[in-house]
Amino acid sequence: MTTQELVEQFIELGRTKGMARATIELYEARFGAMPPPLRLVVEAMRDLPTLRAWHLLAGTGTREDVHEALRRRSLRALRPDPHREVIPRTGAPPAPGWPARRPRGPRRPRVMGRSASTTRRAGCYRT
Repeated sequence: MTTQELVEQFIELGRTKGMARATIELYEARFGAMPPPLRLVVEAMRDLPTLRAWHLLAGTGTREDVHEALRRRSLRALRPDPHREVIPRTGAPPAPGWPARRPRGPRRPRVMGRSASTTRRAGCYRT
C-alpha cells in the first residue's frame, strides 16, 4: 500500500467519523440524548453516503423515522451475508477445504534477550 493510499484511507476515516459525530450532535440537539444502542450503530457505520442520509433524516425527520432507519440498518448488519466468505476462528473445527491449524508447542525460554539455543551455542549459560 502506498503512502498516498494510506493518506486517502485516513482522510476517508476522518470524514466518516466526523459525519457520525455531526449526526449524533444534530439528533441530540433536536430530540435529546440518543439511546446507546443507536449511538453504537451510528459510530460503527463506515459508509459515508449512509451517514449523510442519516444526518439529513436527523435534521428533517421525526424521532420515530430516525429510530426506524437506524434499527433497520442495525438489524441488516446483524444478519449474515451469504456471499461473504467467513474464516473460521481458532477452536472451531475448520470448514471443508480449510487447512487445519497445527497447535503450537511450548516456547523456548529467552535469556537476556537471546533465544536459549543461541545462548547455548555461544557458551553463555545463566547460573
